[in-house]
Amino acid sequence: MTTSNSTSNKHARARLPSTDEALREQAERLYRVGIGFCRNHADAQDLVQETMLRAYRARARFEGRADINTWLYRIAARVCMRMRRRRAGQPARMESIDEDPAFAEKMMVDIDALARSQSEAVSESDMMQRLQHAIAHLPDEFRLALVLKEIAGLSVEDTARALGLKPQTVKTRLHRARMRIRERLARGLPRKPGTEPLYSRRVCIDLLKAKQEALDRGAPFPVQQELICERCRAVFATLDLEHALCSRIGEGPLPPELQKLIAQL
Repeated sequence: MTTSNSTSNKHARARLPSTDEALREQAERLYRVGIGFCRNHADAQDLVQETMLRAYRARARFEGRADINTWLYRIAARVCMRMRRRRAGQPARMESIDEDPAFAEKMMVDIDALARSQSEAVSESDMMQRLQHAIAHLPDEFRLALVLKEIAGLSVEDTARALGLKPQTVKTRLHRARMRIRERLARGLPRKPGTEPLYSRRVCIDLLKAKQEALDRGAPFPVQQELICERCRAVFATLDLEHALCSRIGEGPLPPELQKLIAQL
């Protein structure tokens, strides 16, 4: 029995990727973090290179005591913050925004026009530029939470562990960051005069909270579309557009220089 268990454990360990292999597998996600956080390819490459080298040198101390994603993205977060400290003029705090844009905005996003224009007047490249500009104007702590969750694709819990925060703190930062970015994206989308609200302000706020929590979980929105007023649907459409665009930041193969560096690890 002991021999059988020992052999089984050896086979299980053999199937697990080594730390070096795991680092290489995360390179593309790290590059996407760099593009989302830094906005330019040169700085993104620097971020990946420094993160990978730090992780490679420290891998002997890792010893599997934590999830490798948590460990690696904790290093990446520190590198991000160090890189941002070299720059001046970054926003120090989040400007206040209305917690209920469905009620507050006089001009709402025209959902039908948006559906038509996504392949016509509103180009994805233009929206991507608006998105990256909006991300760049978030305070660092909000930007980093958003980039790890929405661009790298970490869960709220893994993002919290990587940043050394409570999950609820990460959720708060995510929710506020999404709403700031949504507001900036909406300025470039087809608009029309807002219709009369169908519900009380409290109901709209609760629906928005439910939408945010669904995005946190990566789950479908639990309320049927026909039960949501047009104003709320317009807000949710821009949140969905933001989420979809974030998932495409930094897509594509790594630059050759990074591929060469990673191959040497």
